[in-house]
Amino acid sequence: MVSLQIALAEADIEHRQAFKSYVLENAEAWHRYYLSRFYARCEKWNADFFAGHMLAPYILLSMPSSARALGDCSRISAWGGRSQIRIRPSLLTGRH
Repeated sequence: MVSLQIALAEADIEHRQAFKSYVLENAEAWHRYYLSRFYARCEKWNADFFAGHMLAPYILLSMPSSARALGDCSRISAWGGRSQIRIRPSLLTGRH
């Protein structure tokens, strides 16, 4: 089996955890609602499939780079962090 693990610096890990905490505590209510559900699902997947080794990803609820895309993933985030997942908000509201 090929490992796809990317080594993150301690500062990257701390920032990712701080990002998640900020989202869950301070983001606008709409974002907190959806992202708290997503982060809870990530924790379950982490326990069920990754033996607790997966870090919470950077998740953005915003328009993907392509008008036809439902979402996208980038190796480098918009602010220079490692990887980000972007999800089209209309998918969550049922207006897509």
